[in-house]
Amino acid sequence: MNVKSTLRLLKSSVFVSISGAFRVHIGGLFVGLSPGVATYMGAVLIVYSTYTFDRALGGDEDEINRGFDSASKRWALLVGLLCFLAGFAIFAGMGLPLVALFPFTVGYMYTQGFSLRGRQFRLKGGWGRRTSWSH
Repeated sequence: MNVKSTLRLLKSSVFVSISGAFRVHIGGLFVGLSPGVATYMGAVLIVYSTYTFDRALGGDEDEINRGFDSASKRWALLVGLLCFLAGFAIFAGMGLPLVALFPFTVGYMYTQGFSLRGRQFRLKGGWGRRTSWSH
């Protein structure tokens, strides 16, 4: 395990996760609500875990952009899981567990997808996986 590469992997999702709090704020402005600090924290944790899972479990097409080959995927998955559980606990405490599950489920469909009749469907990459990036 390369500690420096693992830390780069873990911090690569921080800015995207902070943008999740801004999205919640903008959504609140549209509907005339003022979300509390717990809502913002829950959003940051759920978005962070979703993007960290994507980077840790990403497919071949991510290798070009990622550069985390020597990072510990196990540590990334553990940190992502802990953040997800904390975010889920925040939203479940507000009576909104589905708010935590929806972005996580969409993130899973984006990264991993599902198989149907021998064909892989994902939101990332469209219908089936590409075998080559050359055109």
